[in-house]
Amino acid sequence: MSKDGDYYDVCPADGCLEVDAAHRSEGTGHGDTVEQYHDWSIFNASAREGGCGATWTRTTTTGQEKDHAHGRQSMNLTASAGKGRFVSAPSDQFRDRYALAFGHE
Repeated sequence: MSKDGDYYDVCPADGCLEVDAAHRSEGTGHGDTVEQYHDWSIFNASAREGGCGATWTRTTTTGQEKDHAHGRQSMNLTASAGKGRFVSAPSDQFRDRYALAFGHE
């Protein structure tokens, strides 16, 4: 499994360790709903485990959205944060004008 910063990561200071998240901010739900509200993780490359002792965070897509709603810029994003795709259907006005201009929809 790739270390993408959601639940696993590689030390960004020097790459000394691949580690699991030490702490995660998640929703108050139970079961599968908890992971839908995963906002951030804290990681530590423990010196006791042969790491450099660095501690760092990674912010997920939901955490980034919450930060944005509060006017904050997220730092240290996970690999997947902000990579969502959106589908935007054309408006009725656009469709009407397109049909008028080109004679078909």
